[in-house]
Amino acid sequence: MYIVGIDIGKNHHEASIVSPEGKQIGRSLRFATTHKGADSLMSFIFKNIGNSPCVFGMLR
Repeated sequence: MYIVGIDIGKNHHEASIVSPEGKQIGRSLRFATTHKGADSLMSFIFKNIGNSPCVFGMLR
């Protein structure tokens, strides 16, 4: 299962995807704390892992 890790911030968040083998998939994504930013996160996920199962973890 893939892991989507999100480092949350006041104005921007940063997300990375880790494969089941523990390797980072692509580069991380910095996105705004807006609906448009959330849309870009979803596009980033689908682009990199499609509909594969994943879990989300958030860090503050």
